[in-house]
Amino acid sequence: MSSPGQPHHLVSEADPRIPFPHSVTPTACRSNYALFAHNHGDSVEDTDGRIAQANAACRVCTLAADCLKWALANPQLTPNGIWAATTPRQRTTLRQRLVARLGRDWVAVVAEHDRRRSEAHRQRVPAVRAQSGRRASHKNP
Repeated sequence: MSSPGQPHHLVSEADPRIPFPHSVTPTACRSNYALFAHNHGDSVEDTDGRIAQANAACRVCTLAADCLKWALANPQLTPNGIWAATTPRQRTTLRQRLVARLGRDWVAVVAEHDRRRSEAHRQRVPAVRAQSGRRASHKNP
């Protein structure tokens, strides 16, 4: 869930190791913020349908994995609402599992993994392009 008018001071308080996901195309959470709003104490009747709709939108969102990482890394900024098809309680459980699996500074572990994966991808792209260029030159005598 991204907040369309999210104050810049909130983003600046975010953990810088996990960047906030951005998209040039509108996402469901930006287009229909109210659908993703969910506060403790809301009645079940009011929220069940919205949560189901928000979860469905998140399941097809290309930013969901990055959104979840950001929401998990920034609990102080995501205490409410649906983020990457998760409720606040689910995010708390996921954070506890990450601490148990990766340690108290699990964010650093995840950020380093993302950095390495990104670096490997950057190295593969030029190699793939070079191979494609060599294949094309062999076909044309």
